[in-house]
Amino acid sequence: MARQQHFQALLAEHVVTLYQPIIHTPSGRTHELEALARLEENGILLETGEFLPWLTAEDRRKLSCAVLEQAARQWRLWQDAGQSVSIAVNFEPQDLLLEEVIQFIESTLLCFQMPAGQLIIEVLEGDEFLDYASAKAQLGRLKELGVRIALDDLGTAYASLLRLKDYPFDAVKLDQAFSRHLEKRPRDLHFLASMLEMANGLGVELIVEGIENAEVFSAVTALGIRQVQGYAISRPISAGEISQRFLGQQISMQSSSSSLLVSFARFLVLAKGLRAVLQSMPQSINVQLTCDNLSCPLYPLMNIIPSLREQRAQLQQVIADIVGNHLSSEYSMEIYDHLTANILNAMAAHITAQS
Repeated sequence: MARQQHFQALLAEHVVTLYQPIIHTPSGRTHELEALARLEENGILLETGEFLPWLTAEDRRKLSCAVLEQAARQWRLWQDAGQSVSIAVNFEPQDLLLEEVIQFIESTLLCFQMPAGQLIIEVLEGDEFLDYASAKAQLGRLKELGVRIALDDLGTAYASLLRLKDYPFDAVKLDQAFSRHLEKRPRDLHFLASMLEMANGLGVELIVEGIENAEVFSAVTALGIRQVQGYAISRPISAGEISQRFLGQQISMQSSSSSLLVSFARFLVLAKGLRAVLQSMPQSINVQLTCDNLSCPLYPLMNIIPSLREQRAQLQQVIADIVGNHLSSEYSMEIYDHLTANILNAMAAHITAQS
């Protein structure tokens, strides 16, 4: 009880907001930041895991509101300095069912003359919230204001994945459990590719959290992921550091060109895209150009993984047979799928063995 009262007292005047950049991979620019709460205790910033368990639901709601107010005030300072950026603030799902919270969000935007489109409300995924009939209506009210809404930690509750299409989300943030240690679990890139396809189909942005090194950054970029966040880019830092290091700056972070993980991602994308064309317009494919050594992600790896040499030759022949209409469509695609799966498995096994 004493510990709880201590943290509740700190909420009054010792909330500090840090910011973590979200990088737009095609441009290397920071268009969005996530605002993250800290409590200052004797000059030390405590992370959420150290104090959130001690706070009541009402305390956590006050904390979210305090972070929103600080973030909006900081947005105003950045805007006046000519630095434009959107800011995401976390709210617990149950908070958004309360009229007072919706009104506070609206009044904060008005107070700092912050366009609603520059604010993203991150809602932590949870089955219980989506079961409320009023949840969709409340999210709809935020959308009417122009606020963007992101579903945080997608993947921890299957039910919300199924009902994602029924809620007005602008973005989904993939739980970092699916991106951490990709360099040891390359097959997880299949899941990321599926999530990206789903997000594109629903017209929402996919943000991948947990990017912890340059190789993973390059691999998810090769996969086509456009928004990433994680320690490889930056830990949560102060507003001043954000201004100096990220706003208006272009971030360059590329791994070695010989990275097997990046090659895996490139071939996965190539195989998926080529399959679609082979099924719909095979006559449009130039086999020689498609299998050219300079453009093929497998060619540089054939000395590293000897089995790829024969598999690549077989795949090239199958592509030529499909384009030349020498095999039945159903049978040829079955062979194509078998070969591409074997190639990806061989690459994944080699990566895993090296980790």
